[in-house]
Amino acid sequence: MEYLQGRHDDVVFACVCVEGLGVARQFSLAYLNAATNAVVDQQDLPRFPAQLGCSGFVIVDASGKFVTTKSSAFLDVGEDAFYDVERLLGSASKGAAP
Repeated sequence: MEYLQGRHDDVVFACVCVEGLGVARQFSLAYLNAATNAVVDQQDLPRFPAQLGCSGFVIVDASGKFVTTKSSAFLDVGEDAFYDVERLLGSASKGAAP
Protein backbone atom coordinates (compact mmCIF):
# COMPACT_ATOMS: atom_id res chain seq x y z
CA MET A 1 0.00 0.00 0.00
CA GLU A 2 2.78 2.46 0.85
CA TYR A 3 4.41 1.77 -2.52
CA LEU A 4 1.20 2.69 -4.33
CA GLN A 5 0.66 5.75 -2.15
CA GLY A 6 4.13 7.01 -3.02
CA ARG A 7 3.64 6.53 -6.76
CA HIS A 8 0.11 7.97 -7.03
CA ASP A 9 -0.12 11.31 -5.28
CA ASP A 10 -3.28 12.07 -7.24
CA VAL A 11 -5.10 9.15 -5.61
CA VAL A 12 -6.92 9.09 -2.27
CA PHE A 13 -6.71 5.74 -0.51
CA ALA A 14 -9.55 4.90 1.84
CA CYS A 15 -9.86 1.94 4.18
CA VAL A 16 -13.22 0.98 5.61
CA CYS A 17 -12.87 -1.07 8.80
CA VAL A 18 -15.79 -3.18 10.03
CA GLU A 19 -13.97 -4.66 13.04
CA GLY A 20 -14.22 -1.65 15.33
CA LEU A 21 -12.15 1.37 16.28
CA GLY A 22 -9.31 -0.58 17.90
CA VAL A 23 -8.62 -2.65 14.79
CA ALA A 24 -8.95 0.43 12.58
CA ARG A 25 -6.34 2.30 14.63
CA GLN A 26 -3.97 -0.66 14.66
CA PHE A 27 -4.30 -1.18 10.89
CA SER A 28 -3.88 2.53 10.23
CA LEU A 29 -0.66 2.74 12.25
CA ALA A 30 0.78 -0.36 10.60
CA TYR A 31 -0.21 0.14 6.95
CA LEU A 32 -1.91 3.39 6.07
CA ASN A 33 0.45 6.35 6.25
CA ALA A 34 -1.51 8.43 3.75
CA ALA A 35 -4.96 6.88 3.65
CA THR A 36 -8.34 7.89 4.98
CA ASN A 37 -9.45 5.29 7.50
CA ALA A 38 -13.15 4.96 8.31
CA VAL A 39 -14.91 2.74 10.82
CA VAL A 40 -18.44 1.52 10.12
CA ASP A 41 -20.91 -0.51 12.13
CA GLN A 42 -22.50 -3.60 10.59
CA GLN A 43 -25.72 -1.71 9.79
CA ASP A 44 -23.71 0.93 7.90
CA LEU A 45 -21.72 -1.40 5.64
CA PRO A 46 -21.19 -0.13 2.08
CA ARG A 47 -23.98 -1.09 -0.29
CA PHE A 48 -21.60 -1.88 -3.13
CA PRO A 49 -19.53 -5.05 -3.59
CA ALA A 50 -16.51 -4.86 -1.29
CA GLN A 51 -14.00 -7.28 0.18
CA LEU A 52 -10.91 -7.48 2.34
CA GLY A 53 -7.89 -5.72 0.85
CA CYS A 54 -5.91 -8.96 0.48
CA SER A 55 -8.81 -10.23 -1.66
CA GLY A 56 -8.70 -7.21 -3.98
CA PHE A 57 -9.55 -3.54 -3.91
CA VAL A 58 -12.52 -1.44 -4.96
CA ILE A 59 -11.34 1.40 -7.22
CA VAL A 60 -13.48 4.47 -7.92
CA ASP A 61 -12.43 7.24 -10.32
CA ALA A 62 -12.54 10.98 -9.69
CA SER A 63 -16.08 11.24 -11.06
CA GLY A 64 -17.37 8.56 -8.66
CA LYS A 65 -17.61 5.77 -11.22
CA PHE A 66 -16.41 2.28 -10.33
CA VAL A 67 -13.27 1.28 -12.20
CA THR A 68 -13.52 -2.15 -10.59
CA THR A 69 -15.22 -3.69 -7.57
CA LYS A 70 -12.48 -6.31 -7.24
CA SER A 71 -8.90 -5.99 -8.40
CA SER A 72 -6.71 -9.09 -8.52
CA ALA A 73 -6.40 -10.69 -5.10
CA PHE A 74 -3.06 -10.85 -3.31
CA LEU A 75 -4.17 -14.19 -1.91
CA ASP A 76 -4.50 -15.54 -5.46
CA VAL A 77 -1.66 -13.96 -7.44
CA GLY A 78 0.78 -12.60 -4.84
CA GLU A 79 2.73 -9.45 -5.71
CA ASP A 80 1.16 -9.33 -9.19
CA ALA A 81 -1.98 -8.05 -7.46
CA PHE A 82 -0.24 -4.73 -6.86
CA TYR A 83 0.68 -4.44 -10.55
CA ASP A 84 -3.00 -4.91 -11.37
CA VAL A 85 -3.94 -2.13 -8.94
CA GLU A 86 -1.27 0.11 -10.43
CA ARG A 87 -2.58 -0.54 -13.96
CA LEU A 88 -6.13 0.25 -12.84
CA LEU A 89 -5.04 3.42 -11.01
CA GLY A 90 -3.16 4.59 -14.09
CA SER A 91 -6.23 4.05 -16.23
CA ALA A 92 -8.50 5.80 -13.74
CA SER A 93 -6.26 8.84 -13.34
CA LYS A 94 -5.97 9.23 -17.14
CA GLY A 95 -9.70 8.69 -17.66
CA ALA A 96 -9.05 5.66 -19.88
CA ALA A 97 -10.77 2.33 -19.77
CA PRO A 98 -8.73 -0.28 -17.81
